[in-house]
Amino acid sequence: MSIEAVKEFYKATFDDKTLQATLIELTDIEDFIKTAAVVGRESGYIFTINEMKSTMDGYGPSDTFKDVEFESKWVRKIMEMGWVPLGYSR
Repeated sequence: MSIEAVKEFYKATFDDKTLQATLIELTDIEDFIKTAAVVGRESGYIFTINEMKSTMDGYGPSDTFKDVEFESKWVRKIMEMGWVPLGYSR
């Protein structure tokens, strides 16, 4: 279990449409975090809910980006949820 596993899962979500589909419709931050931990574990990325929470920006769901054009619905979702792991680089 580690923050590195969260970062690896985060990276995997960009290429895996099934992972995206599981998470993209969630609107509640707690559901998003819990579901990500479960789906991550099922996909071989072992991390705790607290480790997942530590990679969130702490602001929770936001419509700050409602008028911003993103490259995909997935990028919009992770920005809205505030999920951008510190130190992550693609």
